[in-house]
Amino acid sequence: MALPPLASLRGYKLSNLPHDFVAGLVIAALSIPVAMGYAKIAGLSPVYGLYASILPAIVFALVTSARSIVFGLDSAAVAVTGGVIVSAGVVLDSAEAFQIMPMLTLLVAAFLMLFAFTRVGDLIHYVPEPVMNGFILGIAVMIIYGQIPELVGAQELDLTNLGGFVKSINIPSLVLSVSALAALFFFKKKAPNIPGALVVLVFGMAYSIGFGLEAQGVEVLGEIPKGLPSFELPEMSGIGAFVMISGAFSIAITCAMESLLALNTFSMREGQRPHGNRELLSLSLGNAASSAIGCPPCSVSLSRTAAATNAGGRSQLASLFSALFIAAFLLVLSPHLANLPEPVLSSIVVYAMINVVEFRDIKRYAKKLRVEFGVVCIVAITVIVFDAIAGVVVGVIVSLITHFLRSRITGREKLVGFEAVGDEGMTSTPDNMAVIYLHGFLSFININKKLQEAEELIEEGVDTIILEISGVTSVDATASESIRRFIRMMMDRGVQVRIVRSLALANDQYTQYELRRMMKKMNIYPSVQSAVENVNRMKRKHMLNVPVDQAEKKDSDDTRN
Repeated sequence: MALPPLASLRGYKLSNLPHDFVAGLVIAALSIPVAMGYAKIAGLSPVYGLYASILPAIVFALVTSARSIVFGLDSAAVAVTGGVIVSAGVVLDSAEAFQIMPMLTLLVAAFLMLFAFTRVGDLIHYVPEPVMNGFILGIAVMIIYGQIPELVGAQELDLTNLGGFVKSINIPSLVLSVSALAALFFFKKKAPNIPGALVVLVFGMAYSIGFGLEAQGVEVLGEIPKGLPSFELPEMSGIGAFVMISGAFSIAITCAMESLLALNTFSMREGQRPHGNRELLSLSLGNAASSAIGCPPCSVSLSRTAAATNAGGRSQLASLFSALFIAAFLLVLSPHLANLPEPVLSSIVVYAMINVVEFRDIKRYAKKLRVEFGVVCIVAITVIVFDAIAGVVVGVIVSLITHFLRSRITGREKLVGFEAVGDEGMTSTPDNMAVIYLHGFLSFININKKLQEAEELIEEGVDTIILEISGVTSVDATASESIRRFIRMMMDRGVQVRIVRSLALANDQYTQYELRRMMKKMNIYPSVQSAVENVNRMKRKHMLNVPVDQAEKKDSDDTRN
């Protein structure tokens, strides 16, 4: 739970500085329109969205251990915040809404701190992979849906009046957004090292100025008040303590759930294992800073985190650069950015959300894992129709029911020729090796504990891990993906990994498919002894300067034989 300053910069390389600089520009460019819109949804003037992108973002960047997470106003949290204010009978963007906000945000920060010390963050490790994918998909659909009017320069999208919506479409806006999206996808495929979002923004602004797009009905960013935020003192308002506390609790739950799921998704992609309770404390301190300047509650921003990652962001320096850019913009540059076209900025948001959805996993579920695909659909629909919390709760309940039924079925099955290979646990070998025994039904409920124990071995100097999975009777999608990530993370750290599986894959097709996917491109050994001999043989060949590819080819032939 300790929060050393700039923990996310441990092992930072100066060669990454240009990438973080560019990512900071992209975050700032996105935050200007997006955060302003979110502030309006939460019930405040749009400029408070920019304020929330400075001081709260700086505080979070200084205390978090997550490398690329972007902190600020985001969709789910501001939607709940606006709902709390409206349900309290307060008019959005009114003097009373401004009066309420500092105390409301401070209470959210207090609840997040309570969650951290009561270890609510541990629960994130028990959220199944399909639930996470469904949650991200639902949030992405909501954000993209909200950006459609900005993309085409039309009135608010009303599904009951599609004819009126189509008639209100501005053709130059539509052409501009389609062109921007096409350019972004082109840069991703053909020139991934070029910051496509930044290029599109610059060209969009130049095109807007050169061809007078505003005169053609294209919405532009417009003027923003100059100056930095002032500090606000939180005070209880006349809406009542119960309404304020209960509203803050619901916002805090939304912030925690949305942020931890996003944190888990992006951290695992980078080979990090997120520390949920520690990051809840980071969220609390960031929201305390937001309260101090009268801003709405903040959380992890999915769209800006995705955009920063796509732009090559490597650390929290990207968020610090972004805060500086936005501060400079408020002080000096706001008149010069008034011609930024809204369709271009909305295109970047849509592009970022498309990239954050795990379409490959969802496609795999649809083809091979129908139950998991059903969970994804249920969670996504629930998030869209109700809210983020409801989606996750429903998804976890469905997953628990599925786990129970699958474990009952697995418990009645017997693997032909199965012999116990040892007690579950870890056994260190003399040569800096460790054997990890995985038995029984591996699922989202137990896999994280097993892999965390394995990671502790790496810290003790082990350079080779042998995964003994002969005793695995069944494995779900979350467990197989967690093991794949674990193997990839170990290899990235220079740790060798060997898999031992002395039995046929499994009796059920579901487990067969997941085990094959998990062991893809890995040499499989029939016993721990053969795996140990392989590692020793490779070390001897390496010492004798035998080409690694020849050694690996011979060992691969040996394992097949």
